[in-house]
Amino acid sequence: MKKIAFVTGAMGRGGAERVISLLANCYAELGYEVHILMLLHGLVEYELDSRVQVTDLSNEKVKATLDMPRMITAVRRFVKAEK
Repeated sequence: MKKIAFVTGAMGRGGAERVISLLANCYAELGYEVHILMLLHGLVEYELDSRVQVTDLSNEKVKATLDMPRMITAVRRFVKAEK
């Protein structure tokens, strides 16, 4: 099965977030394993297909600039685990 992952700050109301939601839903319909990784907030304001897997990597207790090394490590771990 083909896989695709989108990495974004959050899935709040915005243009890029809307495009990610449309692409994620389309790829899920085509049979892809779709992941959305959120780095800044666990907020999802767009309707996503039930097959789309959302992973919240945020830590809202720490400023994003200070938390960058942990976020990069988390994304690397995810990519390695999912191959």
